[in-house]
Amino acid sequence: MNPSSGMSGTTTESVAREYCNSASEPESSGYFSHFNVRKVAEKIAKRFPVSEITGHIPKSTFWFTNEYPEGMRGCELSLAKTITKLRESSFPVKERRVSIITGESGLLSSIPELSCISELIIQVDSNPLLLNFTAELLKQLSNVTSFNPKKYHQIILSSLECLKRKGFPSDAYVSEVMDYAKAYKKAMRDLHCFSSQRRFEAFKSALNKCYIQAIEANYFSKKDMVSLFEILAEEGFEVSYFNISNVCEYLFDFYDMNPYDGLVKDMESTAHIRAMPLAEDAVCAYSSLLSTHDHTGTCTKDLFFDRLHQINKSMVLRMIEKLSATDKPDIDSITSACVALAKIDRTDVKSSMSFLRLLLAHITDEESTALLSKVAEIEHILSKNKMYDSESGNKFMDVIKMATKKEQPYI
Repeated sequence: MNPSSGMSGTTTESVAREYCNSASEPESSGYFSHFNVRKVAEKIAKRFPVSEITGHIPKSTFWFTNEYPEGMRGCELSLAKTITKLRESSFPVKERRVSIITGESGLLSSIPELSCISELIIQVDSNPLLLNFTAELLKQLSNVTSFNPKKYHQIILSSLECLKRKGFPSDAYVSEVMDYAKAYKKAMRDLHCFSSQRRFEAFKSALNKCYIQAIEANYFSKKDMVSLFEILAEEGFEVSYFNISNVCEYLFDFYDMNPYDGLVKDMESTAHIRAMPLAEDAVCAYSSLLSTHDHTGTCTKDLFFDRLHQINKSMVLRMIEKLSATDKPDIDSITSACVALAKIDRTDVKSSMSFLRLLLAHITDEESTALLSKVAEIEHILSKNKMYDSESGNKFMDVIKMATKKEQPYI
């Protein structure tokens, strides 16, 4: 999505600037003046093309962010607070800054704030359907010249119709998408682009000067992340804002994509994004909807990956508890759980042992026999894991070997 001609001029620009911290407000000259945003975006798009919509429908598509209080969700789940935090942050005006968001990430509610800190916004997702839908929404919005709340629903329907012409069975999803759209607008309140004429004008002004580039990429893919960060490095970019949403709660997708490295080399689902060139004053955003109590959070660069590691750890331990309560867990799941436990807890080996004993306490003779065939494999993986020293590794394997002999491990 490139800047389009539309509502511009002194009035709308002044409205847009009210959402910028004075320290972040671009000066009238020199701001992003020494590089061509379009060329950089095209370079990224060429490396990460968005697939055409095919007959394959993704298992789930989050048409809009769902990071807001609803039903059983608590008030700590609030992307609106993240956007407000972004507005309050003080960034020195620097050239070559970029924002990276995941999925929709409240894009229809945050562009005025994002335009204050970066002229290029990279939208990352592995779901081409979502990326195509967002692109159509932004295209439709760029053509709206006056504020009218009813147009919000019209552009959503028009966007779905465009997807239909590309091969997506939109008719079956109209009700679902419209429900999400209504809930999203209600939750974002005065931040939503159709909440008021003033916000709409600010959104349009920001949309005209921002370049939004969608890329089909996976945070769990080393190849994708190396390629993206290479381009950012070549262009001298720093990342002012990164919203990873709750991607790290899907850590087993990381293991699927990195089945050996992920388990042996003490890597976790954040491994491939750690090389991201985050600015020292970057605002890092994340959320949790599966592993712990629902919440969104923002933090500084130095705390970010530790926060994500804790989410990773919570997901693994929750999985172990669930698996332990299952009447007949399959042996592959038990084996995977044993290996995951061997990897996840960096500091408290005792905790890992407790969960391991819980996992293996009630396995059947058949499962015990099957696990015995996996002992050598687990032992080999554990021996290469940098986290466990030989003594801890031996204790870990003792618990597994005792379970295969149907002996009750000492607790």
